Amino acid sequence: LLFLACAACLIVGISEPLIQTRVVYPQVQYLQGDAAVDQFRNATHPWHEHMWSHSYSQLLTLHYENHMPFSAMAAAYTSVLMPALLFTYLILVLVRPAFLSEEVILGLKRWIVHKAPYRFVIPMVLMTTVSLVNLSDPGGATFQATFTRGIYY
Repeated sequence: LLFLACAACLIVGISEPLIQTRVVYPQVQYLQGDAAVDQFRNATHPWHEHMWSHSYSQLLTLHYENHMPFSAMAAAYTSVLMPALLFTYLILVLVRPAFLSEEVILGLKRWIVHKAPYRFVIPMVLMTTVSLVNLSDPGGATFQATFTRGIYY
């Protein structure tokens, strides 16, 4: 039951975006003639707004479509393979099945301890990124980043 719950959280976690960014930039046009200038001056929305949020699964396909296979492999390793391996190895260390020798259990413990800081560093990097983005424009008028519900997984 615990394995199914963790697998469901992993699937939801890689399919939900972590951060959503909003960029607002001015509409730049070459205006020729007084009529075009007046029309632009009277426009109610002379700004373009772009919202961006991708989940890990969307980033994998985006990397492959942009011919970046190593970036896709790194994203797949850190978002899909590493959490599944950490969970599996942790269960094996806790249960200690008879078919695993003490050397294998010790190796699994070392691997878990070695990879544990990455599980804590990645959320801190995301939080720092969001705070720096929001500090660049405190009012959120031109550039804003927020967390989505994918950060919980």
